[in-house]
Amino acid sequence: MTPEDKAIVRNMIKVEGVARVFENTLQIEIKDKKDKKVIYSKTVMANPIDIGLFGPFEAIIDLSKYADLKNIELSAFQYSAKDGSVIDKTTINLDVIK
Repeated sequence: MTPEDKAIVRNMIKVEGVARVFENTLQIEIKDKKDKKVIYSKTVMANPIDIGLFGPFEAIIDLSKYADLKNIELSAFQYSAKDGSVIDKTTINLDVIK
């Protein structure tokens, strides 16, 4: 998955990875580490070649409207089909420079 943990990013982030998730749907979420508020949340689709396989996903995230953003936490996860809880969560920390 890119970007890598502890990377330095600018206004635009390209998130890429592979996932094997229920109905090919996963969530991308960004929290401001300063106040732990979610500033970005998006549903993205993985594109496997067949059911039950890992497939690539991609999201382009624009952080330009957050002028004082310094450190963020980016997570990718899915909601459980059984009970709606967050499962298979991967989180990385990023430093933002303008």
